[in-house]
Amino acid sequence: MSGEEFSLDFREVLQQQHSSDVIVTLLTFMRPGDDVPVRLSSDRTEPLDFSGPNALWGTRSRGEIFYWLPLSIVMPGYGEDVVPQFRISVDMIDREILDVLRASNVPADAKVEIVRASDPDFVASQHKGYKLAGAPWNDAATQLVLRQRSWDLEPFPAGTMNPTTFPGLFP
Repeated sequence: MSGEEFSLDFREVLQQQHSSDVIVTLLTFMRPGDDVPVRLSSDRTEPLDFSGPNALWGTRSRGEIFYWLPLSIVMPGYGEDVVPQFRISVDMIDREILDVLRASNVPADAKVEIVRASDPDFVASQHKGYKLAGAPWNDAATQLVLRQRSWDLEPFPAGTMNPTTFPGLFP
């Protein structure tokens, strides 16, 4: 992620030593066949519900609710040998997280968005086209690995030049 992707105001918030504004990562997971996506937020920007024994926190962005989970995210790096992937570490606050991750054999589509807590409706950076590639876990946390499709594994050129597919080349 280069600095050119962000507006001048957003870069100013990123570079301030002491800022009252918080950078929030919004994650959207959608599994094929599911009607409702799972939306997660890296930071709690507002209380959503105080009716139960535990307060429910999250972020409202563009009319959608993103539920807060204690997580940290490592953005993809740059370079020729670097695989474009996000690494998201989710604290193991409840074992039900593993049940959700194991519920389907089909990898979920993922989208990562970066917003400011003061203006969550303005998306500063959006990363689409990722799939949940793995979720190794231990007693403390689970690591969600989001990867894009690797074009290095695609055959090039795509087809073969033979008389059936290219009859004009063969008299």
